[in-house]
Amino acid sequence: MLKIVLIIVAVIIGLAVLIFAGLILNLIMATKRKQRETDLLLSPVIDPIKEGNPPDPQQIKIMAASPLLRNVLYDALDELGHADAFPAEYRTIKAFAESAFVTWLAHPNELQQAPDALELIDIIKIDSGTDLGRLAYFLYRFRTNEPNFAADYGWMAGACGPFLDRPNPPLYAPVALYSNLDPFDEKSPEEHVQQVHQSALEHNVLDKLREEIA
Repeated sequence: MLKIVLIIVAVIIGLAVLIFAGLILNLIMATKRKQRETDLLLSPVIDPIKEGNPPDPQQIKIMAASPLLRNVLYDALDELGHADAFPAEYRTIKAFAESAFVTWLAHPNELQQAPDALELIDIIKIDSGTDLGRLAYFLYRFRTNEPNFAADYGWMAGACGPFLDRPNPPLYAPVALYSNLDPFDEKSPEEHVQQVHQSALEHNVLDKLREEIA
């Protein structure tokens, strides 16, 4: 009898391991697929530069206007020594925050697409209680249309950050992006952001922020 129980337990554990491994593999494959799609979209700007041609300001401005491409375009240009070709109007913390949040939502393991509507509601400041001083979080509300699975959720809440609350803070993409797809009106703006800040603390995001700005 004990032998049968042990076999059943072993089978259950084995299945659990296989399911977990499958989920991890799916995440990796989805991320790589998304990266290939992004590289393909960037190629009209990046490939000519790699071939020795000057950056195309018009093409760059069109791509920089897209939240899905903005940050990766800046990184690609910066890597090639052409960060100065990136439009100044999108070289801001506000623009980088929007791009990071939309890109995260569009991942196959999240909302699976860019939101059909996105509004910046507030920039909420929180004292970090550390040498980093006050931190800023961008709070959004967003929604999707049919046939997306979240279309019936209405306006949902999400936030990203933290950013340093300083004059002319360093330009970087936020390291904490968060949304449970909760209804926006379910909590106050401060409560939504406090939830994000708490998650950031639990995942040692402040240490990652120090590395980012070092």
